[in-house]
Amino acid sequence: MALGIGQTLRSEKDIDVVGDFGEVAAATAELEQLDPQVALMSVDLREMSGFQACARVVAQLPTARVIMMSWTLSDDEAADAVRAGAADYISKDIAPCDLVQAVRGDGQG
Repeated sequence: MALGIGQTLRSEKDIDVVGDFGEVAAATAELEQLDPQVALMSVDLREMSGFQACARVVAQLPTARVIMMSWTLSDDEAADAVRAGAADYISKDIAPCDLVQAVRGDGQG
């Protein structure tokens, strides 16, 4: 998780950051035990497409909301995120207050 994103979320009293993974395999192995309500995932991953990883997480944790993050927002990526099961698709340079709203589920998605 990018330093600014982690700092922003950790500063909120009602948000607990329970994991931060650099690889899909590590994330999927531990997410089931962590049982997060929300998972932030990058579109750009080394191991596989972020959308493939999102679909795996959604299948593994159907109650978790997955929020896909990208530096370059596009209609095609937004459609791919929805098809993968993402609840939201946001920019990585999102304003901190908007990030918190997205994680809380207050956004318009």
